[in-house]
Amino acid sequence: EFDLIFLSIFGSPSYEGELYAVEKFKPSVMLPMHYGAREARAEEFVTLAQIKFPKTGFWYPLKQGDNFLYKNGGIFPLSGKRILRPLSYHVFDSSSKAQVH
Repeated sequence: EFDLIFLSIFGSPSYEGELYAVEKFKPSVMLPMHYGAREARAEEFVTLAQIKFPKTGFWYPLKQGDNFLYKNGGIFPLSGKRILRPLSYHVFDSSSKAQVH
């Protein structure tokens, strides 16, 4: 199991390989990448993946160049405004210091 993974979603239209990777890695948080500035593709993948993996938090940047910090199990914007779009949430157990919001 991994805390955070980045996966290229530029592959097949069915996302079979990408979904397999999420299943095997069991990340707490996953960020799609290499979707060619087609945010609709990222949203399509995340919508499908969050149904299949409800315990994983899926995030993707709203625009190219957005910055964030991953720390203590949470994702935080660096610019002071929300720059990532959470499409599902993963709430950590009470022993964790942070949550994905």
